[in-house]
Amino acid sequence: MATGCTTEAPKACSPPRSTWGHPRSFGLIELNKIALDREGKIYWNGKKVSREALDKHLAESSTFKPEPWVFLETEMGMSCAAVEAIRDQIEKHVDCPRRCNEGIMTVWDNIPWPPGTPVS
Repeated sequence: MATGCTTEAPKACSPPRSTWGHPRSFGLIELNKIALDREGKIYWNGKKVSREALDKHLAESSTFKPEPWVFLETEMGMSCAAVEAIRDQIEKHVDCPRRCNEGIMTVWDNIPWPPGTPVS
Protein backbone atom coordinates (compact mmCIF):
# COMPACT_ATOMS: atom_id res chain seq x y z
CA MET A 1 0.00 0.00 0.00
CA ALA A 2 1.43 3.34 -1.03
CA THR A 3 1.27 6.09 1.53
CA GLY A 4 -0.13 9.48 0.70
CA CYS A 5 -2.33 8.22 -2.13
CA THR A 6 -6.01 8.95 -2.21
CA THR A 7 -8.85 8.74 -4.68
CA GLU A 8 -10.64 11.76 -3.19
CA ALA A 9 -10.69 15.10 -4.97
CA PRO A 10 -8.12 17.51 -3.48
CA LYS A 11 -9.46 19.89 -0.82
CA ALA A 12 -6.46 22.24 -0.70
CA CYS A 13 -7.43 24.40 -3.64
CA SER A 14 -5.33 26.92 -5.45
CA PRO A 15 -5.51 30.43 -4.02
CA PRO A 16 -7.73 33.06 -5.64
CA ARG A 17 -6.62 34.00 -9.12
CA SER A 18 -3.74 36.44 -8.96
CA THR A 19 -5.49 38.91 -11.26
CA TRP A 20 -8.54 39.11 -8.97
CA GLY A 21 -8.73 41.55 -6.08
CA HIS A 22 -9.57 41.00 -2.43
CA PRO A 23 -13.09 41.88 -1.35
CA ARG A 24 -13.51 45.01 0.74
CA SER A 25 -16.35 47.39 1.23
CA PHE A 26 -15.56 49.96 -1.43
CA GLY A 27 -18.36 52.28 -0.43
CA LEU A 28 -21.46 52.51 -2.54
CA ILE A 29 -20.43 50.38 -5.53
CA GLU A 30 -22.84 47.86 -6.99
CA LEU A 31 -21.86 44.33 -6.10
CA ASN A 32 -23.05 40.75 -6.33
CA LYS A 33 -21.90 38.24 -3.76
CA ILE A 34 -21.49 34.59 -4.75
CA ALA A 35 -20.94 32.13 -1.92
CA LEU A 36 -20.08 28.44 -2.19
CA ASP A 37 -20.47 26.08 0.74
CA ARG A 38 -18.59 22.83 1.38
CA GLU A 39 -21.57 20.79 0.16
CA GLY A 40 -21.43 22.47 -3.25
CA LYS A 41 -24.42 24.76 -2.80
CA ILE A 42 -24.24 28.11 -4.61
CA TYR A 43 -25.68 31.34 -3.21
CA TRP A 44 -26.33 34.51 -5.22
CA ASN A 45 -26.65 37.49 -2.87
CA GLY A 46 -27.75 35.13 -0.08
CA LYS A 47 -30.27 33.10 -2.10
CA LYS A 48 -29.54 29.47 -3.03
CA VAL A 49 -29.33 29.04 -6.83
CA SER A 50 -28.40 26.38 -9.38
CA ARG A 51 -25.39 26.64 -11.72
CA GLU A 52 -27.82 27.50 -14.53
CA ALA A 53 -29.45 30.29 -12.49
CA LEU A 54 -26.00 31.62 -11.55
CA ASP A 55 -25.11 31.75 -15.24
CA LYS A 56 -28.30 33.72 -15.98
CA HIS A 57 -27.65 36.17 -13.12
CA LEU A 58 -24.05 36.73 -14.24
CA ALA A 59 -25.06 37.24 -17.88
CA GLU A 60 -27.84 39.66 -16.93
CA SER A 61 -25.77 41.70 -14.48
CA SER A 62 -22.97 42.09 -17.03
CA THR A 63 -25.36 44.26 -19.08
CA PHE A 64 -25.97 46.73 -16.22
CA LYS A 65 -24.36 50.16 -16.29
CA PRO A 66 -22.26 50.37 -14.26
CA GLU A 67 -21.42 46.68 -14.28
CA PRO A 68 -21.56 45.32 -10.72
CA TRP A 69 -18.49 43.89 -9.03
CA VAL A 70 -18.47 40.21 -8.07
CA PHE A 71 -17.31 38.96 -4.68
CA LEU A 72 -16.69 35.21 -4.37
CA GLU A 73 -16.51 33.55 -0.96
CA THR A 74 -15.84 29.83 -0.64
CA GLU A 75 -16.18 27.64 2.39
CA MET A 76 -13.28 25.33 3.27
CA GLY A 77 -13.89 21.76 2.20
CA MET A 78 -15.52 22.50 -1.14
CA SER A 79 -14.21 20.49 -4.07
CA CYS A 80 -11.40 22.31 -5.89
CA ALA A 81 -12.84 21.37 -9.27
CA ALA A 82 -16.14 23.03 -8.30
CA VAL A 83 -14.34 26.20 -7.13
CA GLU A 84 -12.41 26.42 -10.41
CA ALA A 85 -15.60 25.80 -12.41
CA ILE A 86 -17.34 28.70 -10.66
CA ARG A 87 -14.30 30.96 -11.17
CA ASP A 88 -14.40 30.08 -14.89
CA GLN A 89 -18.15 30.71 -15.01
CA ILE A 90 -17.67 34.15 -13.44
CA GLU A 91 -14.89 35.06 -15.87
CA LYS A 92 -17.11 34.07 -18.80
CA HIS A 93 -19.48 36.95 -17.98
CA VAL A 94 -17.68 39.49 -15.80
CA ASP A 95 -15.00 42.03 -16.70
CA CYS A 96 -12.25 40.27 -14.77
CA PRO A 97 -9.82 41.15 -13.33
CA ARG A 98 -11.29 44.64 -12.93
CA ARG A 99 -14.52 43.58 -11.21
CA CYS A 100 -13.68 40.16 -9.72
CA ASN A 101 -12.73 39.66 -6.09
CA GLU A 102 -12.33 36.58 -3.92
CA GLY A 103 -11.92 36.05 -0.20
CA ILE A 104 -13.92 36.71 2.91
CA MET A 105 -15.09 40.32 2.88
CA THR A 106 -15.22 40.75 6.66
CA VAL A 107 -11.58 39.67 6.98
CA TRP A 108 -10.39 42.17 4.34
CA ASP A 109 -12.57 44.94 5.78
CA ASN A 110 -10.56 44.78 9.01
CA ILE A 111 -7.16 45.13 7.35
CA PRO A 112 -5.83 48.72 7.49
CA TRP A 113 -5.88 50.63 4.25
CA PRO A 114 -3.59 51.66 2.71
CA PRO A 115 -1.19 48.80 3.52
CA GLY A 116 1.09 49.70 6.38
CA THR A 117 -1.44 52.02 7.96
CA PRO A 118 -1.47 51.47 11.72
CA VAL A 119 -4.62 50.02 13.23
CA SER A 120 -6.43 52.72 15.22
